[in-house]
Amino acid sequence: MRKATLLVILLIIASLPSPTTADENPVRQRSNMTEFTWIGSATTVQVSGEWDNWQVRTDLVENNGSWSVELNLNPGMYCYKLIIDNNWIFDPSEPYRGYCEGFENSIVRVPDASIPMFTHEINNQDLTVY
Repeated sequence: MRKATLLVILLIIASLPSPTTADENPVRQRSNMTEFTWIGSATTVQVSGEWDNWQVRTDLVENNGSWSVELNLNPGMYCYKLIIDNNWIFDPSEPYRGYCEGFENSIVRVPDASIPMFTHEINNQDLTVY
């Protein structure tokens, strides 16, 4: 009887699907990069912000009238401005504004890419989370 029970247990274990490994089912990783863009004609386009205490002007790269740069920023909210040919302006593509050190600036929110991002849908009071 013990042999039969042991055989049944072994057959059940053998028929179970094998566990997936991290390589077979990887967690999607989001980028830590934050992109700044500006469209227009200029000689130089730069961005500066409170992520480095306004110490660095980072150049945007031009491609057919579209200027852009990606920065690796820590999660948080930051004041910043674009600098077009040495003129400090609000980012026209960013509707959020805030005051930092008494000056009005554009605001960028950098999400924490290490936290899973979920989307949801509500249909007829049924919630579906993806």
